[in-house]
Amino acid sequence: MERSKRQEEYIKKLRDPRWQKMRLEIFERDGWQCTACSDDKSMLCVHHLEYLPGRDPWDVPPSSLVTLCESCHNEETEQRPQEEANLLRLLRKNGFMASAIGEIVNGLEHSNITEQPYFIALMISWIFCRSDLQKELINKHICPSGD
Repeated sequence: MERSKRQEEYIKKLRDPRWQKMRLEIFERDGWQCTACSDDKSMLCVHHLEYLPGRDPWDVPPSSLVTLCESCHNEETEQRPQEEANLLRLLRKNGFMASAIGEIVNGLEHSNITEQPYFIALMISWIFCRSDLQKELINKHICPSGD
């Protein structure tokens, strides 16, 4: 398969000393192990959590970069587009209107997630699967009686 000119340009940027320096800084910050599975034996990659339009790979905040082993990086790269599409489909299917999605976005933008996002996702999944817990949380914290 032929690489596009855009891919070639990106690969060239990954050889740039500024990217190599940042890459090593991210590996050091993450303890030279995969942040997803803790593998410290396999080849490591620095993964962009988001791509900022018009910016070079090294011209992003370190918080937008994580160390992944080659296996986790491949899995993330292959599965993320489908999982993002599934999330949007299910938000629509379950009646989440723009205002509700906005509340989720607002909460995430102002959050100070101190645990790994995967565990936060597990907690949210658990709440979604328990209608009794949803009612309890709403009654206790969002619409307590007497208000």
